[in-house]
Amino acid sequence: MRAVADCGKMNAADSGNNARAAVVLSAEQIENIRRNPPLNMSPAEAAAYIGVSIRKLRQDTKARLLPVVRLGRRLIYRRDSLDEAIRRLELRAV
Repeated sequence: MRAVADCGKMNAADSGNNARAAVVLSAEQIENIRRNPPLNMSPAEAAAYIGVSIRKLRQDTKARLLPVVRLGRRLIYRRDSLDEAIRRLELRAV
């Protein structure tokens, strides 16, 4: 399984348009994130942590189902906030 994230960085060739570089996590990195998740995560790390695609993570963030901290254009997902959001969604589904 690979996770691809839109990290918001542009290279010199893309500086004229809104293209963003993609971050690809290896299977080893994904497994490491699941075993030992960091307190603050990038979109790719957060998607790997909760086991969804980057697209689904962004959709749920936009729908305000998942909390995110925005620092400029950067999105930061907090582990504790993700865990709590998943618990709330579980309770809502029951």
